Amino acid sequence: MEPKNRFSSLLEHLTTVTAVKHYILAQYLQYDVSYISKWIGGKVLPSEKLAGAISQQISRCIVEEGSQEGLVQLISDYQVQDENELQQAMYDNLIAEYDYVRDLQQNNGTIVAPDVSFYPELALKAFIDKMHHPVLRRVKSLHIMAAIDLFSMAHEHRLHALRIEKGSFVNQHMYPDVHFSLLLNLRDSDENELIYNAMFLNSVLTALTPIDFRLYSSDFAYGKALFVVQNDFAISGMLIRPDACAAVTVCEGADNSAPLYNTIQSLCMREALLFRKITMPELVMGSKVYVHSLLSPNPRWFLGHITEHLLPDDLFEEAIQMAGETAERLGKDTLREIHKLTVAVMKQSQVRVLLYESAITEAMITGNIDFFNFRIQFNFEQRARLLQHLLSVCCSQEGELQVRLIHGQLVADFHNIINPCIFLSSMISYFRLYNSNGNWKLMCINLPEIQSVYDTFFEDVWDGKNCNIVHDISQIDLYINHLLHGVELLSGTRPQETADMDVQA
Repeated sequence: MEPKNRFSSLLEHLTTVTAVKHYILAQYLQYDVSYISKWIGGKVLPSEKLAGAISQQISRCIVEEGSQEGLVQLISDYQVQDENELQQAMYDNLIAEYDYVRDLQQNNGTIVAPDVSFYPELALKAFIDKMHHPVLRRVKSLHIMAAIDLFSMAHEHRLHALRIEKGSFVNQHMYPDVHFSLLLNLRDSDENELIYNAMFLNSVLTALTPIDFRLYSSDFAYGKALFVVQNDFAISGMLIRPDACAAVTVCEGADNSAPLYNTIQSLCMREALLFRKITMPELVMGSKVYVHSLLSPNPRWFLGHITEHLLPDDLFEEAIQMAGETAERLGKDTLREIHKLTVAVMKQSQVRVLLYESAITEAMITGNIDFFNFRIQFNFEQRARLLQHLLSVCCSQEGELQVRLIHGQLVADFHNIINPCIFLSSMISYFRLYNSNGNWKLMCINLPEIQSVYDTFFEDVWDGKNCNIVHDISQIDLYINHLLHGVELLSGTRPQETADMDVQA
């Protein structure tokens, strides 16, 4: 029996799993049933002009006519929440497979992928398009290994390679069984692009929070672009320019991809890991990274959103009650002790804080506060108290704390990515990552070479190198007071001292 093309195989799989008969599908599509049989048999493809509409109707038919048992299986396979999301996932998968087969037909004269294909040279965009193989839609279980010299690529290509422009690798659901290990070459990154490169790493870590992602440093990645999906697919090439690859080989099937997968896997050693994962209980209670970070010399903080560090005593206590089971699990007394230590450190140690203006604005608009990686929502009156506290923290001349505001985005390419919180010190540093779909991840810096990158990154931003930093206390005061006025108008509250002045007048 001749092998089928990928579109036909997927269509057969979907209809078989859900027990949807050919004639039912034909009724939905208003096609003769013989067309359905030819598509599933792999003899012909739907016309390119109608492929989108046909895929949409196929997905709708399967959701509306499929067996309940089959739909449950597909929801699990695609790792979606309900039938509406399943319909969209199937449509995306069908279109991806159709485009893949049509590309084969146009470029190779066949609709069935050969086991091995070779290209003397490919534009990097074409290479990355092939790297985004339809097999990545199979999100229930994927094991991916890659060694990519991303910092040798042009900006638009490295963004496209990891789908940063869309804010995610596949999408924003959690995929615990999607495992992705990536080797990078850090040694030859351009020092003049340090801010961009650090923000790129921030965005990679944030965008890939939904999956089990590990990032390694390795000289092996120099000049290479290697990407392998275990037992399915591999593509390899040598970067000859920031926008081109040479000696590109594309492999289908387990036998052809396994050697490259095993080679990269053998280099993913723990001592080469750039960041290691940690949980909030470990951060607070187990290894006490939180406390060690506070007490370590030279503390520096990037705050991409408002955290418990900036809460006054009264709001901190209210937040503990609002956090409920999360606070119970971490230990309320433990959290209170941490808060006392944080307040003391901010008063007595030379803590330098870079706070995004957008973090304050977002907190005032939504009321959302990151309380030990638990999202709580303050009402308007609480937001007003928070702003009043920020005024005293940011604008007071007392104590050792120094605060500067980051105006706008450091790099325009990453405006859709939520800025992380980064806590740097001379002994231990960690990230608190959060993306737009509510996924959290904590990462500790694991290697001195990446610690050095972020130390320099902080100093460059602090000094206003290639970015807009507000360090004038009067300007910070004006900005926070402007927000405070808006919150007070919305809440109907006014500071007591202002009301007293009006009475005296």
